[in-house]
Amino acid sequence: MVAYDEEKLKKMAVAQRWQLYRNARIALTSGGQKGFQAKEIIELIESSGLPFYEGGGLTEDDPIYRRMVDIVHSAEGKRAALASVEAGWPALCGVDQLLREALGAHYGKHDLGTATAGDLVAKLMRSLGYEEAGNGTCPPDCVARTGIKWRPKNRRATPAP
Repeated sequence: MVAYDEEKLKKMAVAQRWQLYRNARIALTSGGQKGFQAKEIIELIESSGLPFYEGGGLTEDDPIYRRMVDIVHSAEGKRAALASVEAGWPALCGVDQLLREALGAHYGKHDLGTATAGDLVAKLMRSLGYEEAGNGTCPPDCVARTGIKWRPKNRRATPAP
């Protein structure tokens, strides 16, 4: 296997990094020296902060997807979502910052990451006893631009006077 470093990764197109990543994941299952080298390549790509995913949305076996699930369902993720709702923002806005901090360039629209995050947060909020209360715009510092607003079930919006 060819030796890779961050400089080589920077010179590659996203499609090339994605192909290298996929090949390394396949080689990882073979074990031995190739598996060891593949693990190093995967770690290098994931830690580089460079986008490497091309095409479609995240799959459930994707390490970025699994990390997103962990973040959304963590105690900190739940607190952030609920605090965002209390402040009048979509729940996704609170989790958005955590995802940006943890995933860097791996969290974005390029792989439908913001849509995936919105779906994960929606499932979380339903499990916490909330129901949809319309859509809202996220603050400018969020990667996501819009999200679902939530209210506790059985609490209807008060009509405007």
